[in-house]
Amino acid sequence: MNLEGVIMKKILTALCLLATASAWAAPQLIAHRGGTGDAPENTLPAIKLALENNAEAIWVTVQLSRDGVPVLYRSSDLSALTNSEGKVSSLTAAELAKVDAGWKWGDDSHPWRGKLATIPTLQAVLQQWPHTFFYIDIKSPDADPTVMGERLLAVLKATHSLNRVRVYSTEDRYIAALPPAIPRFVTRSETRTMLANISLSHQCQPARRRTVVWAGAEAQGRGGGEIHPWGRDLPGDAHLG
Repeated sequence: MNLEGVIMKKILTALCLLATASAWAAPQLIAHRGGTGDAPENTLPAIKLALENNAEAIWVTVQLSRDGVPVLYRSSDLSALTNSEGKVSSLTAAELAKVDAGWKWGDDSHPWRGKLATIPTLQAVLQQWPHTFFYIDIKSPDADPTVMGERLLAVLKATHSLNRVRVYSTEDRYIAALPPAIPRFVTRSETRTMLANISLSHQCQPARRRTVVWAGAEAQGRGGGEIHPWGRDLPGDAHLG
């Protein structure tokens, strides 16, 4: 099978996943990384603009600072997006708040430089938008999974946010270490197994009973853009592969 065929098969499989869930859940308009088209990703200005543009939920990426505070940043090194360098875990939350996360955003004019698009804490974001649903993607390359889970739980409890978040990670160890109280997606490995079953059987099996299972799928488009179909409240007996 050629590359286009492989990509199409992945997309159709993911659509099958969504079709299985469609009887119970409507699609959501989600601002990925806080919304990256109009402002630097994972920043307060990006989230504000996304909500003004009618986003129904916000997807943010979280790492731990040196002092163990969950902050919003995606890349493994600060030099990728900011005027600083090194790992997020090399600086405290207070130091990260002074880093310009809009330094490299946009064209050569860099319109967000010096516009207070800094690296915010997760707690500050949840407090600023107390009625918004957030998907939290754990990306810390070096954080201890147990510590990450404990710090997330503390923030979610402090902001009364346990009923308006769901946690995801491409690394199974972070999902496995989450405290039971934190809503989460199933692990990436589980989702891939579900999708593989669909691919091999060429069908989505109807559910015999309904249980709540959140699963995500990712596929890479030809131009490099990511496709993120997400299923929610999926029937537990459905073979999502």
